Amino acid sequence: ILFGDSHAESTAAAVQMENKQAALSWARGGCPILQNFEMHDKELTDKCHGFMREKLDTLAKSYQGIPVILFSRAAMYLDTSRGNNYRTYIA
Repeated sequence: ILFGDSHAESTAAAVQMENKQAALSWARGGCPILQNFEMHDKELTDKCHGFMREKLDTLAKSYQGIPVILFSRAAMYLDTSRGNNYRTYIA
C-alpha cells in the first residue's frame, strides 16, 4: 500500500510496476501523513483528518500485515518561510 500526499500519487505508477500482483494507492494531495495536527487551511485540515481516520481504520481492520510505504513531501508541511496554507502544527 502506497500511502501519502500528492507526491505519493505521482509515484504510484512506479510502485505498481514493481508490484504487479497487488498494489494499492491511498493518497490525498496536501495532506500530511500525521495525526493530531492543524493547518492554516481549516477546511483542508478537516478533509485530511477524515482521510487519515478512514485509511488508518481500514488498514487496521482489513490489511493487517500488509507492507505500507509512506511517501510525502514532509518538509513542505513544516516550512515556515513559505507562508502557505499547508503549514502544519502538531496539536
